[in-house]
Amino acid sequence: MPPQHTRDWIDVLEALGPLMAVIAVLIIGFVQAVLQRKQLAYNLFDKRYTIYSELGAFFLSAVSNDLQLDNAAVDRFRVGTAHAEFLFGQGVIALLAEVDSKAIQLALVNSKLYRLLAQVATASDSPELLALRQAHAQLVNWMFEAHERQNTVFHGYLELDTELPWYARLEQYMEDLLERLDKMLNRRAEQG
Repeated sequence: MPPQHTRDWIDVLEALGPLMAVIAVLIIGFVQAVLQRKQLAYNLFDKRYTIYSELGAFFLSAVSNDLQLDNAAVDRFRVGTAHAEFLFGQGVIALLAEVDSKAIQLALVNSKLYRLLAQVATASDSPELLALRQAHAQLVNWMFEAHERQNTVFHGYLELDTELPWYARLEQYMEDLLERLDKMLNRRAEQG
């Protein structure tokens, strides 16, 4: 009886089946690991952006509501940024601490200024009133300057994954290589 060749192919496929299943599981595991890493990065970005927007909102409330910044607003800011030390480096933490300190000073100046204005409506040239207005103006100017620094300080922490996938990096590398080769050949053609 002649040998059956169809049975040989079935035997080969049966032998490769478990190997293909292992390869499929490895690919799925790799994809899951990449997706989980990206999800962690997005979650971290979301938590960091919450603090960034809390700081921005606090700056706006501190400088736009004349004499309305009080201890309650400072407490809301503190609660909103309480976990920043776990999410950021020293630059952001130092900025938040400085804003907290200046915010307390501004709230204190605002309350003193508000009380003094309520008591003495006609004495606008009182030395204490002038000193409080000057301190208020300095603190509000500091808040404006700190608000301008906010983007610079937070910049490195509010970037999502900017790395290109491997195939895009390979394509970019090949394009750069072809461009360099083209320049080199053009230079040689001009010289010779």
